[in-house]
Amino acid sequence: MDMISETDFDDLVGAYVLDACDADERSAVEEYARAHPDAAREIERLRSAAVWLAASDAVAPPPRALRGLVDRARDARPVGVAGAWESYRSETDRLHTFLTGFDRRFVDSETCNGLTVTELVLHLAAAERAIANELDQPTIVMFDDAYLREITAAELVECAGVDFDGAVARWWSAVETVRERARGAHHRVGGYRINDALMIRAFETWTHVDDLRAVSGLEESTPTPAVLRAMVEFSVRSTPLALASTGRARDHGAALLHLTGAIDGEWTIPLVVDDGGAARDGNVVTIATLTIDTVDWCKRFAARRDDGVAHFGAGDETVVRDLVLAAPAFAGL
Repeated sequence: MDMISETDFDDLVGAYVLDACDADERSAVEEYARAHPDAAREIERLRSAAVWLAASDAVAPPPRALRGLVDRARDARPVGVAGAWESYRSETDRLHTFLTGFDRRFVDSETCNGLTVTELVLHLAAAERAIANELDQPTIVMFDDAYLREITAAELVECAGVDFDGAVARWWSAVETVRERARGAHHRVGGYRINDALMIRAFETWTHVDDLRAVSGLEESTPTPAVLRAMVEFSVRSTPLALASTGRARDHGAALLHLTGAIDGEWTIPLVVDDGGAARDGNVVTIATLTIDTVDWCKRFAARRDDGVAHFGAGDETVVRDLVLAAPAFAGL
């Protein structure tokens, strides 16, 4: 059996640590982990989380209920953290459903980023098509905000006569191409690992779902718990680089991010980034704690909350402030 891809590993690792894989899947995950140290560390991290969850107020179910649970478990894996491809699929499905029923009275309304609704859909179409092209044949050195604005401007010129329904069809066609090509690709995409690129697209899609909901007078939405947790994990992994890119990294220490609300948990964020741009874990001392609502944290990461977002800090107040200020460092259009 050929070695599984990074996307396959992300899809299987949650089930692996919960002993929900079959023998072939288990062997495939272990082979991948032996060849990829980052994957082995991810397994250990998830195992630690699983142990913690298993120790939380467990009770013995009645025998009849237990039998039913075991029967259902044979047909469904436990849900923990969604994989990157699953997160992308989930958020693009949510946006597609919303756009299908979108109130056409608002298609010319301006969204928070200065684009009309139709233009925002075309912006998404340009981004997905660029990712689709990269998955086929990589050419972009870095898929950053400047590049995104450039291809969006070109898309708006090219599609000046396209109406809302045409924009939606154009976007969805690009999404389907990304889904198809991402399954078999192994190279980096616009400077990112494929899974990170898909998580960025999932995150942006959620952000724009709520931009469109705001124009329609609707409340914000929330991804499924598994996808939301995946977005939290991605934001935490990105924060040390966000600190570094904004000149807020430290030469020592770590911060504790305590999230409440939709997800309640704690994550350690190293404040030190090495010369290669990677966060340094090691045995670091926690010098600050940031407590914030999960959705508020993700929205701050996506630049949809300002730096006055409700939060509570403990320890080094400058570290807490820097975390809040740096969070949206990589937010795009």
